[in-house]
Amino acid sequence: MGYKLFTAKQTAFNAAMSNVLTNGITGEAPNLELVYPAISVSKGNLTVVANPAFTYDSGEITFTWDDNSGSGTAKATDKAMYVVYNPTKADAVFETSGAERSVKTQVADLPAEWVGDTVHVYLAFIAEDGKDVANSAYLGSVQVVTA
Repeated sequence: MGYKLFTAKQTAFNAAMSNVLTNGITGEAPNLELVYPAISVSKGNLTVVANPAFTYDSGEITFTWDDNSGSGTAKATDKAMYVVYNPTKADAVFETSGAERSVKTQVADLPAEWVGDTVHVYLAFIAEDGKDVANSAYLGSVQVVTA
């Protein structure tokens, strides 16, 4: 999602894959497992999200955070970026230009087909002009129980 700044000698996709292979896998072949808290979906110099959290209810993930505009490079107009990854379906819902940092909340609707699956939740910010991103935060996982 957000590795464009770390791609001097490789594509953004390759930079992200390198991060996953280096930090996000444990075990030995053929028994490899992903370590979701160690995986980042964005990496950059923008000030990170402050006190991120999420709640789940009726097919929706609601993200919350504190407005830390003015701290470091954080601006009120930075946009939320989220990924909700479903490893069972090998699918994700995501947003790359969501609510502004100053709004302090963002909602993600999950597909009805995900009921019964566990999803992993990430949140970050991107500058309004799209030129910088923050390191992502892994917020945890939740089982989708109703949609």
